[in-house]
Amino acid sequence: MSPPIMFPEIDCPPPCGQFDLVVAASTNNFIGGDSYIPWTLKSDLAHFRRVTTARPSFVPDSTPFVNVVIMGRITYQSLPDKFRPLPGRLNIVLTRGNSANIPDHPLVRKVGSLDCALNLVQELRRAGPLLTDAGPVAVGSSFVIGGGEIYALAFQHPARRLLFLTRVKVSIDVSLFTRSAFIQDVDTYFTQLKDKTRQLPEEGGLESQVEMWLNSGIMPAVPEADTAPVASEQDTLDKGGDSEEDFLAMMAGAKAADARGRRTSF
Repeated sequence: MSPPIMFPEIDCPPPCGQFDLVVAASTNNFIGGDSYIPWTLKSDLAHFRRVTTARPSFVPDSTPFVNVVIMGRITYQSLPDKFRPLPGRLNIVLTRGNSANIPDHPLVRKVGSLDCALNLVQELRRAGPLLTDAGPVAVGSSFVIGGGEIYALAFQHPARRLLFLTRVKVSIDVSLFTRSAFIQDVDTYFTQLKDKTRQLPEEGGLESQVEMWLNSGIMPAVPEADTAPVASEQDTLDKGGDSEEDFLAMMAGAKAADARGRRTSF
């Protein structure tokens, strides 16, 4: 079983508009290039899914819910068709006038900015249950998941809360890519909660660890574990009938990737 997701207690209820971030980056802050991610780490992909689908403490156990993932248009369109939109989550896509290329879907909303996305989440919460194909659901936590330009905005946004950073212990030669994306220096905007660091299994010769960082402007109370149960990473990969291979393909991120196993390599 995976250790529980640890959330510091912060005196700010969900309607205040806060959001968390989830990202994997190399030691030189590289997150991807040419629509590819130069690593495929099964344990990190499982971590991504369980964090972005975990039941928030403010949603009662008996209440169906969806969390929100906020991303840029390129990130959204880089997902294989089978996983676009990301299942079981409300996908909010930031786009500058190219929304016609994003088909309508009950779990997709298109907005023009990060602030518009956060305002939309607030409006949906105030409006009551969100109507989906599976019935009415509550709107849970919000997560920014990329790409580079969106992270740059989110790192400096006053409503940022937690950063879930998977640090991949490799330095990437960016000269191999025509277009590269990075995150900013984390410690400029966040304070690390060092007791929350968790090592991931070595995969393909790569070491990595999950780190939790808190908005430097927020002072947490005594950290406590979230009371919501968390499935094991393998259970999370299998959730919803998707195979591990499917999920790996989803997060590899190449636009032309087949949903059944094309791997990015470095």
